[in-house]
Amino acid sequence: MVSQRLGGLTKIDGFLVFLLIIFSGNPAIYNQSSYDVLVGIFGIYLILYFKIKKIKITPLSWRIAILFLGILIIQAVQFYYFPIRPILGFYTRMFIGFAVIHSVKNFPYIFVRIMFWIAIFAIGFHYARISGIDIPSMLTPLESIFGIKIPNRQIAFVHTFYFSGIDKYRNAGMFWEAGAFAGYMNLSLLFLGILRKQIPRRHHIGYLIIFTIAILSSKSTMGYIVYPFGLLFNLDLTLVKDRIKNTLSGKAIFILFVFIPILVFASLTSYKKFEFMGNKIIRQVEVAIYKQNPSWYLSRFGSLLLNIELIKEYPFFGVGPGNNADILMGLNKLDRSSGMGNGMAGFITNFGMVGFCCFLICVYWGFRKYGQNKYKSALAVAVIVLTLQGEGFLNHALYMGLFFLGDMNQEVLH
Repeated sequence: MVSQRLGGLTKIDGFLVFLLIIFSGNPAIYNQSSYDVLVGIFGIYLILYFKIKKIKITPLSWRIAILFLGILIIQAVQFYYFPIRPILGFYTRMFIGFAVIHSVKNFPYIFVRIMFWIAIFAIGFHYARISGIDIPSMLTPLESIFGIKIPNRQIAFVHTFYFSGIDKYRNAGMFWEAGAFAGYMNLSLLFLGILRKQIPRRHHIGYLIIFTIAILSSKSTMGYIVYPFGLLFNLDLTLVKDRIKNTLSGKAIFILFVFIPILVFASLTSYKKFEFMGNKIIRQVEVAIYKQNPSWYLSRFGSLLLNIELIKEYPFFGVGPGNNADILMGLNKLDRSSGMGNGMAGFITNFGMVGFCCFLICVYWGFRKYGQNKYKSALAVAVIVLTLQGEGFLNHALYMGLFFLGDMNQEVLH
């Protein structure tokens, strides 16, 4: 039964999803001077793939593309600002996300499988290193191939190692930092929730365990905050609700009076106990609010405060991609680019509430189309919004592809 549901998957499907992932956060790729060229080549390859496979551009994708073109035209009229390169980059990332999600058969299954193996390798590298094995030295030849030199960090494509402070004990996987790794793992939990009834229960539990270990090893503040909601998405809430209405079965009692209280207690305890949870949040908020150092605006909360000022002034259509926001705020673009942006506020700053609401509606509709009820679809949207508080995921093709969840190829699910 399962093999029939999940059959028909090809190596090219897995290859495309893997490319989408590495183009959405692997620093060995996006730190290359030729990154824009590589993205362009990937985009052209997908256009040819569409042509060969006779895959059509969907009405939804046209509507979204036209909506954002309208936003960009309004910005051009308002600011006399139409940055060609950032706009081409934006549409290229959007097309790549759309093309992979739309053309691949059962994207959630392939994504979960690939992220599972990425997590396995990341966990192996991470715990081997902190147990005393010199993994970075073993991967030095691989690092030299990509030629990325960043202080206190080794980027070897298969893994990103840190060498200073608390970061050296955090697992970043193959991504640019531990928060990105945790964010993509939490996204994996959402797609795993979609697959819950299509894969054997033991496989579902196995995926949950590995993704949980991966998130815990990241020591990511936002990753820990989001994780309980991603886990909740994998529960059969409808079944629990029905059983509660009729009779408090053993399973419902366990979830209500054991699992959920333990989850809440663990979350509160970790917030108080771990340095990277409560103390870190309070410290970053204080630095941003009281401007306690010259680079206060490079923190997530500092970036959020700056973006809020622009959002209040230009709430509907934003100020556009590129460096227009920095120009309006009188900031140095190079300084800002080295900071830790808030993904949600950053996107709203660029494309306004109109653009961001379009994203939320598309994500909600996509999960609804994949058989999730309105409550779980809303929960999925909340999880994605929370991940955006930690990292600028909407700067990458994978999250841009979430606009097109409703266009996912569901052929093998029926």
